[in-house]
Amino acid sequence: MENLKTKAIIKREKIIDAAVKVFLRKGFEKATVREIAREAGITTGAIYHHYRNKDELIHDAVTKHIHFISDLNAYKGDSLKPSSEIIEEIRVATSKRLSNLTAQRLHILLTANVLLDENELLKEYKETYESIIKKASDMFVYTYGIENEKYKKLVASILVAALDGFAIQASLGILDTNDEEYINTITDFFSKLGQHLIIKS
Repeated sequence: MENLKTKAIIKREKIIDAAVKVFLRKGFEKATVREIAREAGITTGAIYHHYRNKDELIHDAVTKHIHFISDLNAYKGDSLKPSSEIIEEIRVATSKRLSNLTAQRLHILLTANVLLDENELLKEYKETYESIIKKASDMFVYTYGIENEKYKKLVASILVAALDGFAIQASLGILDTNDEEYINTITDFFSKLGQHLIIKS
């Protein structure tokens, strides 16, 4: 049973990787499931076995590449990790996210797509965004002990907004995604902001 689950995960990742290539090449609107299947070297039926429609595949593909914070965990088993370890994990994850130009372009592409065509995908995207902000705000609680709901959500929203802004600048070539200096600056900024809000909260 475990082997079947592993194969299914590998197949989905193969589909997502192929979808990303086609989306970036053709855009969401013009990309077809047939083209994605061809890129992945599988049948369209195999894709529909994992995804009901193209919108569901778009959502999965973008979520995997963009919303890195959903994979972060403040706990190791039943114990809360030291705050320094959590901060370092956030720093590493942020660095990977900001240096991934594919993820940046996908993010801009999806945002434009859902805002221009208000459909079921817009609702899913909004819900995903809200869950990411919630997860980010929880990470600030674990890391800095910020329990004030207003402040922790504000800091999380600023963090997500900053990443969105960097996605635009990276996609336009304004920022060098290989430059670690600005990534470290971002991490330092939010670390200091978190410490500042401990005092205010």
